[in-house]
Parts: sequence; C-alpha cells; structure tokens
Amino acid sequence: MEPQPGIAGIGVWWAMLPFFIVVVLALFFVCVEYWPSGKSNICGMLRDKPSRIALDPNAEPGWGDKLRAAGRTFVLGVADTQTIFVGGFLLGFAGQGKCNLTSYHFSASVSQMMIALSVITLSVAVVRTYWRNPLAAALRLVLSVGAFIGVGITILRKHNYAPFELGTDLNKGSTIRRAVLLPVACLLETNLRSVTETQARDNLADLGFGEPGAWPFERYFFWVLAVAFLVAHALIPIRYYRSRRRRAPKPRSTIRGLVTCVYWVVVLGAPALTAILCWVRVYIMRKWVDTSGWMKSPNTEMTIWDSGQLIAMGIAITVLMNVLTEAFERKKKEAKKESEDGGYKQLVSRDRSPMHMNDRGYNRGANRPFNTSRAR
Repeated sequence: MEPQPGIAGIGVWWAMLPFFIVVVLALFFVCVEYWPSGKSNICGMLRDKPSRIALDPNAEPGWGDKLRAAGRTFVLGVADTQTIFVGGFLLGFAGQGKCNLTSYHFSASVSQMMIALSVITLSVAVVRTYWRNPLAAALRLVLSVGAFIGVGITILRKHNYAPFELGTDLNKGSTIRRAVLLPVACLLETNLRSVTETQARDNLADLGFGEPGAWPFERYFFWVLAVAFLVAHALIPIRYYRSRRRRAPKPRSTIRGLVTCVYWVVVLGAPALTAILCWVRVYIMRKWVDTSGWMKSPNTEMTIWDSGQLIAMGIAITVLMNVLTEAFERKKKEAKKESEDGGYKQLVSRDRSPMHMNDRGYNRGANRPFNTSRAR
C-alpha cells in the first residue's frame, strides 16, 4: 500500500494537537465568566472591567486584558488553520478519487476533519468578540458553513466507509481487519462492495468488512457538531443584547442555570469529546498500519520530512506568530497613545482665587468694611 504522508503523516497528526490548548482555553474562559469575581481570586482579576474602560478609554490595558486578547487570537488562529486543513482534505479527495484512496486514509482524513469542525465550533462559542470585525467574521462564517457542507457530503454515504471502529483491538486477529487497506470505493460503492465480499468469501478470507449499513461514530458526532455550531451562532445576538443592557445584577435563577449548563455541554463538551476520540482513533490506526507489514517501505508517514507535513506544521506555527504579533501591536498602540498624550496638556478646571472673589466684594473678612462707594 502506498503511504500518504500528506493525509496520515505524523506531521499532520501533530499539527492537530493545538486543539487540546483550545479546549483548555475554552474551559478557562468559561470559568472566568461564571466564577464569582473578587479581588482575591484570579478569575476576578481576569474578568472584563467595563467601568474602568468607560471612565478612561485611553487607560493602558492590564495584563489580564492582554492575556484574554492573546487567548482569543490563538483560538481564532487555530480555527482558521483547521478550516484550511478541511479544504485541503476535500480537494485531495476530489483529486485522488475513491479508487486510489484506501479506507484507512479516508478514515484518517475524516477523523482529522472532525477535529477541525470541533475547533471551529469551539471558537464560535468561546470568543465573545467573534463579530467585532464583521468582514472577517462573515468570511469565517462562509468558510465554516462550506466546511460543514463538504464534510457532510463526504461522510454521509449510503454504506459504511470505516470497517475499523474505535475500541476494536486490531492486534488481535489481525487477519480479520484488513478491509481498511482496500480502496474506499470497495466499501462505498454497492457493486464493488458485493464483488469484493464475494471474492473474499470464495478465498476463505474474512477481511472484516462490517455491516454495510452501520454508521461510523463520526456521522453521529457530525450532527451534534452541526447543531452546536448553529446554536452557538444563534445565541450571539442574544448574548450581545444581554451584555448591552444596563441593569442591576440579580441572582441567577435555577432554570437559567440549567439552560446555561446544557448550552455549555453541547457547544463545549461535545466538540471536545469528538476531537479527543478522533485524535486517538487516528493514532491507533496509524500504529496498526505501520506494524501490519502492508505499508510500502520506507513508510514516509512515520517521518516528518515531507512537504505536506512541513506545511501543516508551518501553518500551526503561524498561530503562535499571530499571538506574538497581537501582543506586540498592543505595546505599539500603548506607546503611540503615550506619545500623543505627551504632545499636549489637558486643561484642568480649578477653583477661583480668593483675590478674584474679593474684587467683586465676596469673601471679605469680619473687620473689613464693605465698599459702599459704588452704592447710589
């Protein structure tokens, strides 16, 4: 079997790793938002302070503001790179076709695209300033919807494309799981699948095709992610309206707390669980295929020195560069504010002088007579 390092290479697999950091940041942002604020805990220090911004718009951002901005930049950067990965995988499917792509590579690509959709969903739910730049947000929305549609068309086929299921021990009875090495067309196309199963049965070879109508777990999670993506976008105007309302804080009701809990389970728990399971699934499949003896030697999927893998790693590194650029730009803006403020002095009102008041006959002492020369 020909290796496909641009699809299942170790570099592409490691390039998916930043989603763990996105999950940690998502949990962090949620804790900061709902943890009781106060001067003695870190959540209170990291929470947005609109009152300070309203009193002094030119105030220097604190370290908490910079940390939140860097985290949001990182989340959006990772989501953008994952969108690029989805587009690359879909174009690769269109270029190679189902006859040149094995079920193993197809399944690995689908799992990695599910990771990308999970990160996209998390970015919408976590980043409150997602629509601060309407043009960039609209472009992200179009690309995200296109990614969901493309992945849906790819995986929602009539037959089961993945005879390997998560939790199956491939090391036991390795002779019954070699259907993952067949071209994916032999599993998706009705005629090819029936012919392949007949040939395997005639040769007394149990390749482990599995049930043709069985659904891989990615299909279930795809619908969960699609619902979470729509819910996250639908609640953006509601969250914006509630943040703009000026009203006295009141205790959270039980119903509101339950709804909030369900919301975060859907938009945070489901994408995180999907991404983790898919990432582990790709690792198990890569390990089994590498040790099965059916991969052409040398197996370039186990080395990182491939142009496709290096590009994937390079795209992941650009996310860190964007975070550093965001921090540097904030320092430049602060320095520019200081230089502009130093060019002039703001006029400050002061009390009237006592001499000024005395000239008009006010604030006179007790032993000083009142000037009546002007009285007529």
